[in-house]
Amino acid sequence: MSLYEILLFGHITTAILWVGAGLSLVVLALLAERKGDDGGLRTSLDAVNRLANVWPATCLSIASALM
Repeated sequence: MSLYEILLFGHITTAILWVGAGLSLVVLALLAERKGDDGGLRTSLDAVNRLANVWPATCLSIASALM
C-alpha cells in the first residue's frame, strides 16, 4: 500500500465522518423543531456547539487532501 493510497483512505474516511456528523445534527435539529420540542431542540443545538469545538476530522480531511 503506497503513501498515496493511505492518504486517500484517510481523506475519504474523515470526509465521510465530517459530512455525516453535520448532516445528522441538522436532521436531529429539524426533527426537534418540527415536533415543537424546545428541550430537544436546545439539546441538539448544545451538541452542535460542543462538536464545533472538536474539529480533528475537518483538519485531517483538508490536510490529507493537500498532501
